[in-house]
Amino acid sequence: MATLPYYELEELAALLGYANARAIKRRIKQGTFEIPTYQLAGRRVANVSVVKKFFADRDAPIAPDPGMDTSFLDD
Repeated sequence: MATLPYYELEELAALLGYANARAIKRRIKQGTFEIPTYQLAGRRVANVSVVKKFFADRDAPIAPDPGMDTSFLDD
């Protein structure tokens, strides 16, 4: 069986620590859900590659501003 290229809301809820899919639907309706979703055959889904990029961006280290004094990091 092939892996699907999208996550359904129940899977997203488990990945992101939401209580259930209804909580995600509420955030989508409010416009505050952090990952873009779309309708597919009557189901709301998110593309797997978009979800992976969200986690990669979220977990990436933050680089200091170019003009910032970072000498304290050398200790």
